[in-house]
Amino acid sequence: MSYRINVEIVDLLKLEESFKMIIDRYQILRTVFTREIEDQLLQIVKKTGEYDVEYLDFTEKNALDLADFKIADRNKGFNLEKGPLMRLKIIKLEEGIFEFIWSYHHILMDGWCHSLITKDFFKIYNALLNGTEIDLGEVAQYSNYIVWLESLNKEKSLNYWEDYLKGFNALTGIPKNQTNALINSEPKYVQFDLEFTDRLRESCKELEITENIFIQTVWSILLAKWNNATDVLFGIIVSGRPANLDGIENMIGLFINSIPVRVQFEAEETAKNIALKLHDISINSLDHHYNSLSEIQSKTNLKRGLFDHLLVFENYPVEQMTAQSTETQHDFKVNHSEVFEYTSYDLSLDICSNQLIDVRMSYNPATYSDSQVELLKSRFLKLAEEILDNPDAKVHEIEWVSEDEKNVLDIFNDTHKDFDKEKTFLHLFESKVEKTPNAIAVIFEDKSISYSELNKKANQLANYLSANHDIKTEDLIGVQQERSEKMIISILAIFKLAAAYVPIDPEYPQDRIDFIKKSCKIVIDSVVFEEKWQESPADNLPVSIGPDNLAYVIYTSGTTGKPKGAMIEHLGMINHIHAKINDLNISEQSRIAQNASQSFDISVWQALTALVTGGTTIIYSKELIVNPSDFLKRIQADKTTILEVVPSYLSMIFDLIESKEVNKPDFSQLKFIILTGETLKFNLLEKWFNNFPDIPVMNAYGPTEASDDITHYITHELSKTGAVPIGKPVQNFSIYIVDEYFNICPVGVKGEICVSGIGVCRGYFNEKELTAKVFVENPFRKGERMYKTGDIGRWSEDGNIEFFGRKDYQVKIKGHRIELEEIEVNLNLMTEIKQVAVIEKSNDNQNVVLVAYYSANQPEDIAAMRNHLKQNLPAYMIPSFFIHVDKFPLTPNGKTDREALKALNLTVERENLEEELIMTATEEKLLGIWQDILEEKNIRLDEDFFELGGDSFKAIRLVSKVKNAFTVNDLYNNPTIKTLAAFMDKISNMELRSVLLEKISSASDAKIAFVSVPNSAGEPFSYRDTAFALQDLNKEVDFYAVKLPRTRLNNEEMFEQNRIRLIKEIVSEIESLIKVPVIVFGQCNGSPLAVGIADLLRQNNFDIRALSIGGMLAPTMVSNQPDKRTDADIIEFLGKIGGKYPEVSPDKEFFINNIRFDSTIATLGFYHYCNLIKESNFKKFDFPIYFITGDKDPLTKGYSKEYKKWYNYSNEVEIHVIPNVGHYLLRDAAIELAFIFNNIVEKTTKELEILK
Repeated sequence: MSYRINVEIVDLLKLEESFKMIIDRYQILRTVFTREIEDQLLQIVKKTGEYDVEYLDFTEKNALDLADFKIADRNKGFNLEKGPLMRLKIIKLEEGIFEFIWSYHHILMDGWCHSLITKDFFKIYNALLNGTEIDLGEVAQYSNYIVWLESLNKEKSLNYWEDYLKGFNALTGIPKNQTNALINSEPKYVQFDLEFTDRLRESCKELEITENIFIQTVWSILLAKWNNATDVLFGIIVSGRPANLDGIENMIGLFINSIPVRVQFEAEETAKNIALKLHDISINSLDHHYNSLSEIQSKTNLKRGLFDHLLVFENYPVEQMTAQSTETQHDFKVNHSEVFEYTSYDLSLDICSNQLIDVRMSYNPATYSDSQVELLKSRFLKLAEEILDNPDAKVHEIEWVSEDEKNVLDIFNDTHKDFDKEKTFLHLFESKVEKTPNAIAVIFEDKSISYSELNKKANQLANYLSANHDIKTEDLIGVQQERSEKMIISILAIFKLAAAYVPIDPEYPQDRIDFIKKSCKIVIDSVVFEEKWQESPADNLPVSIGPDNLAYVIYTSGTTGKPKGAMIEHLGMINHIHAKINDLNISEQSRIAQNASQSFDISVWQALTALVTGGTTIIYSKELIVNPSDFLKRIQADKTTILEVVPSYLSMIFDLIESKEVNKPDFSQLKFIILTGETLKFNLLEKWFNNFPDIPVMNAYGPTEASDDITHYITHELSKTGAVPIGKPVQNFSIYIVDEYFNICPVGVKGEICVSGIGVCRGYFNEKELTAKVFVENPFRKGERMYKTGDIGRWSEDGNIEFFGRKDYQVKIKGHRIELEEIEVNLNLMTEIKQVAVIEKSNDNQNVVLVAYYSANQPEDIAAMRNHLKQNLPAYMIPSFFIHVDKFPLTPNGKTDREALKALNLTVERENLEEELIMTATEEKLLGIWQDILEEKNIRLDEDFFELGGDSFKAIRLVSKVKNAFTVNDLYNNPTIKTLAAFMDKISNMELRSVLLEKISSASDAKIAFVSVPNSAGEPFSYRDTAFALQDLNKEVDFYAVKLPRTRLNNEEMFEQNRIRLIKEIVSEIESLIKVPVIVFGQCNGSPLAVGIADLLRQNNFDIRALSIGGMLAPTMVSNQPDKRTDADIIEFLGKIGGKYPEVSPDKEFFINNIRFDSTIATLGFYHYCNLIKESNFKKFDFPIYFITGDKDPLTKGYSKEYKKWYNYSNEVEIHVIPNVGHYLLRDAAIELAFIFNNIVEKTTKELEILK
């Protein structure tokens, strides 16, 4: 801290002497720290202190120089081992004015102490000046507090914290926005005026709470509203000074402590209730303020992520106490003071209670923008005023959004755009027919249809249907056809009859088709087109449809187990078409791809928009789209100008381009790419602009219920924030983001996206109850219909909306909206199923996977469940995984806890086994080992190891316990004691099995074999998913993985001998077991061992075709020392790269020791080859090296250039990059890896065929 003092004369020598006496008086100020003794952090108190006091003359300098000096002094830091850890700078600014700058390391003491030291300092100085006796009283040393602290029952306090924080699982802070700002930030101040402060204090007296509790109440409610949460938590600073310790009030040292404060909100709770609840929490926690924050965090699920900001209530205002300390001291007068305290938190609130209450908001400018903190300040003040005005108001009724903020949202929704609303699509189309009759309207395969011909055919079909069926206005007519020109002819004919069309995908399950057909008066299918409709009149029918008439009904997934039909009117449809025309600059030159399924809402604008501008609709069949190479060629050949796909399809195209399976297309004619139906990730946008920098991207979002898209985000470059927004409201729509009580959510706050405007549909066909549930009157604009999307979003400051997924149990997969409840309803139709819950999980590459959890008397046959669902649901709604659980986790209100399911430990409560088991000797031996490892006594012989709580780490221990009598892969194949014992008995009677090579998958007629080395502490079973996926792709590949015998060794020489012996033994087994050419693969630290294996195979003239490396760049210089990292170092490293490890002993130690072994073997392997290359003694491989990495792998940063170092090993190196994946390819990209492996195999086998 620093303070400015007015004084006529200062005696510098006496000031220096005063400072020295302060250092000598307090042990803590003579303290340093060392690790030199047994590598433990020890505190050392020196007998005499070192003194750092300095005088500087700034009379020739200005205020900016002083500010720069303070920053430099602040950044100077302290040497904890050498000291001193406190210094004083006395700066003369001008005659009679001096700046005192006190700096100290925060490990020494807290803010309260500084005022005590300042008081003593000036007492000493005054006594020295006057020649009087220095009387400071007896010192109560900090060591007394340490002794008291060690006498506490910490376990009791930790139990309190564990119980208090139980079930808290989500950080509730102020959402961060990485600004990457390099500037320093000035704190924001909120000052309550005198009238408000007096009212606040009076209210606190009435409620019998402190001002601190009132501020905590405001903050709790602010967090609840900002996070849309009913369970919030923040950190506070407590004084840590126990009242029952003598001399504590004058003790110098670090006492303050950070502790969490948690507030759980109940329905209809008032602000007053929250204040009283916080008061009780404060009292109950008093005896537990002395556990360190790290100890408290260890008892929680979130660990160090428990909270990310602090509230500091200064009931010891340092500036005020400093002034009091000097006001009687020899004509000293403090006229300015300031405090700077370092904090590791990105946000902290310092509350100071003087005559007025001040709140200082300090923030990290790299995390929070200035405008964000201004909003925080505004909302905090607004809430405080509202709570003080009405403490009995329910929390959800308390207003926190100012009128200014509401006005900003109104500006975001200023989307009015005029067009002739009486002219429907049909009017505009027939107008184009008159103006450009010979222009090409539709292209499908080798057919090109002009506007006049398309209109003629539509008229003929309409007249034919009218003559043969009694079709009335708004009758529903199904269109059950593959996409072709006939589909558009059918839609136009239906419009001409003033009816509405209902698309039906012929590939739907028959039950779904039959359900949709029930709503249709007739269905136009292939049979109708075989009838004599072309003999009907070709003249235009009178246009009898208006903007309020029904245009189409699209059926989407429904919560009742049956699909629901959204009824879209012509006005909504044509408004959306106009929005696309305006935002995409669509004209008669436009050629728009129609590539979406006819049951997908985007198919409407794709098919019809070009037809109102004089442009061309180009229809692409499903067969073409599933062949990306041919599809891209057609896009080029057709000179398509606008293409819309789902992000996952575009991602697949880039994968194919990168793997050179398809050529990069020439998109020179393309004016826009539109991405929709799924969340658009930053890295995909990055790939697009890296490849096609001149083609803008539209990210489109919208529900079927609002005539398709309601927001557009058009960008010509990468977004700077990393997140890709869904955009701003399109014309004539208003979007509201609301909380569960329908309160407006301001900028930066998540809520449900609701939409109103002329595109909101009528509701669901014949579903009044469901319609009433999600279609409501707009409470913010009377007379308008509003649709509640169920999606979560938030406004950004620029008026764009960010998307955060679903509020309920609805997901989108590849553009298809899926109600998870529909899958659940269909599964529940199986009589054996008692309960079911379907959830979605996203893996690291952002693909959504459906998982069905179910309970039944016994696990069901998965194939039977799949087949059952296939009878009623499309393929995209079939879960990827079916998991049997005995008991569903429940929330406190008795509902299925879906979040708990996602992380469900499938260990269930065990019942006692009373019957005496008859076991073989092998079964008995296995039972004992399983009971030990699984810590479960009651185990049946037919129970699955993994369903009992076994995991890959426990499996490794199990294999070690039986001295490798079987492998982890064998355990996966034989997961019960009964089957595993039978397997062991069988192999004991066979010849000795391979020791180092484990066969993961077999081909009936192998043409090539993979030999793969796992990463650090990895096991052969880690290749199972990749091996089995490769087997599905290619039936001619054997897949082996290396099982490393990890021996505990003492020095590098023993390790090097072991490395050489290991390579020789692996190669010997390869030569004995494998009779086909091989490809060697090494993942991460398995890479140098893979290089060694490949090298020795080459020397032995074995037929090796390729070397593949995963997640490891080739170093040019390494050490030859064993891995000497501590357990903590290794765990920290694993955390940084996304690694997982067992957290319970002895699995944890077992795993870490294996990492050290593998790391050392890897280091020595690269050391060996780096030296050979350096000395030009390495002959390059005559086969290719395939380098594979995830684009998010922190260990392969700069891979696009650095991978080329593998050219030191081979003249042919090829790189494969897996998007959205980090370091762990086998865990997070097993399927993608299999595709790459298959690509390598195909290249290799082609070469073999050429040689033959």
